Amino acid sequence: MIFDFKKALRTALKNNQVFKGATDDHIRLIMDNGTQHKFKPDEFIVKEGQQVGNLYLIVDGQVEVKLYEKMPETGIKRFAEIKLNTLESGDCFGEYSIIDKQTVSASVKAVKQSMLFRISRIDFEKITGSNNLLAKIIYKNLLEILVRRLRKKDKELDNLLVII
Repeated sequence: MIFDFKKALRTALKNNQVFKGATDDHIRLIMDNGTQHKFKPDEFIVKEGQQVGNLYLIVDGQVEVKLYEKMPETGIKRFAEIKLNTLESGDCFGEYSIIDKQTVSASVKAVKQSMLFRISRIDFEKITGSNNLLAKIIYKNLLEILVRRLRKKDKELDNLLVII
């Protein structure tokens, strides 16, 4: 069976938390302002410290988000590698650097062959600048995602302090 990227992308966009609430017209606008990329297993998509500024949506596949023991791009040396997350079809990453225009905060590597949809910062600004309703939807969803992550980290830190 042949993989239908456009059909899978449409489904991924409709089900993704960042684009939740977007209309069919919004989905078409987003699809017209991004590019398809294929990554092999163990291939880096982004590396911590890079100045990238892209939002990636995993259309098919699986990636790992890590802080590596040593990354030449940053000069950081850690005691150990830290696995932050495993993301699969329908998940996205890159929202930090697309918003704050800082360097990438973690490395992302394909675990298995992965098909991704990349929205560059320029295209992201074009999408959000061309439709006020869509911009409100995306930014509200991004805010909810980031607040949820912060609350989770707060709880993890609180649990750690209770144990100590």
